[in-house]
Parts: sequence; C-alpha cells; structure tokens
Amino acid sequence: AHSMCVERECCENACCSPGTWYDASLASCVPFPRPLSASARQCASSFSELEQALAEACANDIVAICDNDIPIQTEYALLVPINKPNLSLCCLGSGQCIIMSNGNERNLKVLGTDFTAKGIDFVDGADMLRDGGGIVIIDAVGNHQIADCSFPNGSSSDGGNLAVRKADNFSLTNSSFIDGATSGLGGDVDVDVLVSFKVDECTFEHNRANAGGGFHVRNA
Repeated sequence: AHSMCVERECCENACCSPGTWYDASLASCVPFPRPLSASARQCASSFSELEQALAEACANDIVAICDNDIPIQTEYALLVPINKPNLSLCCLGSGQCIIMSNGNERNLKVLGTDFTAKGIDFVDGADMLRDGGGIVIIDAVGNHQIADCSFPNGSSSDGGNLAVRKADNFSLTNSSFIDGATSGLGGDVDVDVLVSFKVDECTFEHNRANAGGGFHVRNA
C-alpha cells in the first residue's frame, strides 16, 4: 500500500505505514481518518496504489509517483473524481514516472476541478470509442494545468493523446505529444475551453487526424 508524506525523502523511504498519513503539524504519521482540511502527499508505485491514492485524496492534495523508471501499467482508466478539487499528480525523483495503458483504455479521466499534472509520461493511451487517449478532462470547470509531461502513441476518437472539455482555463507547458492518432479531430490534442488556453514550449510530432493534426481547438 502507498504511504503519505510531505517531502521527497519521506516519500522515498515510505515513512508512513498503510492506514496512516503524515501530519506536518505533528511531524509524524497518524492513523486515518484525517481532517478534510488537511493536505497530504500520497505516494504510489503501482496501479493499485495509485488508484487507492486518488480515491483517498482530499481537495488540495498531491499524489506523487515515487518509483522512477518502472511503468505503472493501468488495468483501466484511472479516475480523478469531481469531488477532488485542486488535486495534483506529479513525479518525485530524478527518473521517469510512467503511466502506461493496457492498450485498450485511456490513461486518466479527470472530472475534478483545477487539476494539475507535472512530470509524468502518459504512454500508449487508447480509446477509439471516446475522446482523449492519454488524458481526458471532461465537464471539469476550473483551471487545469499540464507541465513537463509527455504523451507518446495515444489514440482515440478525438484528441489522440489529450482531450479537454468545458474547462474554464487550460495551460500546456513544456510537454511533448508524439505519434497521436484519431479518426476525428486533433491527432495529439483536442481542446474545448470556455475562457482561455495557453500553450508554451510544447512539441507536436507525427500525428494523424481528419482535421487539426497536432492541435485542434473547438469554438474558438
């Protein structure tokens, strides 16, 4: 099972045992439950641990992938529920943090508001019946950010690697999208944003789509 911590050393040493979380105010591990107002960093190194961490997370938490260079093989799409606002998914350590699809399902479905992903490789996400092979952010108002991530080999009906639906604001920074494929719009990215979106220092290569090969924007 995963541990919860507030700094990299704690995460890598798995200082908190299952069923406990790291309380920064006490500088120690304490049993569940924890106050909804308390934030924590949850650490995961397998699909079951990552799924559990996302399910147990509260608003404003950080879920971190801690074992680097070992792909987390998804069994089905990971879910960020709508009742988990301002949740962050990040990578700790100097290696790669990889979430790899089973080849028949997208990597991650985000319903929660104000979601952030940083430093993660979303690999081989595939769902030809729905949008967003790597990540779909759907009906999730608020401000969403993706930074320092890579999305290779995603495929879906629209937005081969990434699809964003009905977000207020969306930013994409220093990320790469390679070999995305779709039967519809946006070989790599398909975006429908209500207010604004920003793309900065990103790479889009070798994508295939009926329209908007690398990046497609709806209702612009």
